[in-house]
Amino acid sequence: MPSGELTSLCGGGLSTRFILADVSGHSSAVANVATALRSQMRKHLNSKDQSQLVQALNREFTQLAKMNRFATAMVATYHYSAGSVAAES
Repeated sequence: MPSGELTSLCGGGLSTRFILADVSGHSSAVANVATALRSQMRKHLNSKDQSQLVQALNREFTQLAKMNRFATAMVATYHYSAGSVAAES
C-alpha cells in the first residue's frame, strides 16, 4: 500500500501540521487522494484547531469507502507558543 506524509507551516509561523496517510491502491487513484489530502491541508492550515481538518478528511475517506477504496490517516499539530502537540487519527 502506498503511504505518504504532508507537512505544512501555518502562515503566521505559529504551528506545524503533519498528516501521515496510508491509501489503498496504486497509481493515479492514489495520486488523486493525495491531491485531495493536500487540498484539505491547505484549506485548514491556518486554523488553530485541527478538528475541522480531521472532519474534512473523514468525509473524504467516507467517499472513498463507498468506492471500495480505503485510507487511514494520523493528523498532528505542534503549537510553538504552547510547546504542545495535538494528535488525532
